[in-house]
Amino acid sequence: PSSTPLNASDRRGKGARTRLFPHPANGGYYLLRAGEWVEVDKGFHKAISNFIKKKVRVEPCEAGFKGIDISDDAAKKNLEGKFNAEVVVRKPTAILFDRAKLQIGAGRKDKEFCDILDMTHDGGIRIIHCKPHKDASSINYLFSQAKFYCDAFLRDDVFLKEIREFINNPPCSQKGAYLSYIRDNIDEIRGNDYVVCLWLLYNEKEKCPKKENIPLISQFELKLMHDHLRRHCKFKDVILRFVPVKVKTYTSIKKPGATT
Repeated sequence: PSSTPLNASDRRGKGARTRLFPHPANGGYYLLRAGEWVEVDKGFHKAISNFIKKKVRVEPCEAGFKGIDISDDAAKKNLEGKFNAEVVVRKPTAILFDRAKLQIGAGRKDKEFCDILDMTHDGGIRIIHCKPHKDASSINYLFSQAKFYCDAFLRDDVFLKEIREFINNPPCSQKGAYLSYIRDNIDEIRGNDYVVCLWLLYNEKEKCPKKENIPLISQFELKLMHDHLRRHCKFKDVILRFVPVKVKTYTSIKKPGATT
């Protein structure tokens, strides 16, 4: 196989089907991509590993948000939305942005900003993005979504206006404090006033994942996001948490003769 670093085509649309395999003979790593073995450049792999080890900050899950049941028997699925909704129930001062329909620039009114906006006890605000910890595709989406929305928050007047209007609508006892913090002038929105949180939800019956075990392609996406938000947007911090949740295993039974 040829030696090559990952590029944009490696990490778009193939995350769930791409795995990293160590080679015991030469100490290298290989990707099985589109039916072909491709060697990952050793320098690239080392740079990503060093970044994950030294730069990615992981904090324990907060006790109050452990063990939330995300199973939905009617839909026969485990739903991230159930987790987000319950977090706001447990902390009424937080604001649920999950499934919000906001606009960026002249685009469609179909953006979220984040899953949960939370004012901390010290008066700061953290922007929380959540996704299930299941495969590279889901994890990549978490990181790319955080990068896109947080960048737009600092730069887009329309998006800022939409965010403030959304905050003003729900019955949150602290909305005045949020609106005082998030000014209506885009020039006054500074990244270093905010913390970005990335929450990966995992089955509480399983061992807590580790940042080093995130798929390599997702580690690369995490580095792109982290570098952009910290170096260019100057956000105060980017924090990763693994959050244990209650899930159910749902199975479907095919009727004889049914086709798909």
